[in-house]
Amino acid sequence: MSYSLFLPGPVEETESSKGKYDSDKGIFILTVEKVNKGEHFPDLDLMTALLAPPKTENKLVKPLIEVVSKFLTFSVENVAVI
Repeated sequence: MSYSLFLPGPVEETESSKGKYDSDKGIFILTVEKVNKGEHFPDLDLMTALLAPPKTENKLVKPLIEVVSKFLTFSVENVAVI
């Protein structure tokens, strides 16, 4: 099983990057460099926040149906009633 972590800001892998799992405590310890030094990363203690993909902005989607009239009109010529 593998997981992807979604950090709240950009990081970069360098020679000093490392990761380990402490089986006694049941925790992962990851060390990576922030792209923007000093940037605050909120909610690093919330595992569900780190596992959830980032929310995307809702883009306005053009409707597939366009209302051209409030009234429906049609012809019933050449219709057979059975």
